[in-house]
Amino acid sequence: MSKNQKAFLLVLFILILSFSSILLVPDKEGISAQISVDGQIVMTLDLSEDRIVKLDSFGRNIILEVKDQKIRFLSSDCSNKICVNTGFIGSEGETAVCLPNKTAVTILGKEG
Repeated sequence: MSKNQKAFLLVLFILILSFSSILLVPDKEGISAQISVDGQIVMTLDLSEDRIVKLDSFGRNIILEVKDQKIRFLSSDCSNKICVNTGFIGSEGETAVCLPNKTAVTILGKEG
């Protein structure tokens, strides 16, 4: 095998590795979200089950939606609706915040 053929195979191998990492779908099992109100953690939600979560018991007129292992502010009584317009979040480290209501949702990633 010539030097050029070896170089070609090496480049091809590196490209295949690069594309395979792009194609891998992250395992979302065990993804959770932390809900904070006034800077205090009030709950941690497992995102594996679709559901609606109301935060009225924490003095907030906010409804969260968990769907397809992601979470979003479905509704809020704030005036600007930036939190609602943020949409779904589901990757570790992502955060959505309703500043007027001092409420934050942060994706924690896998538990354990």
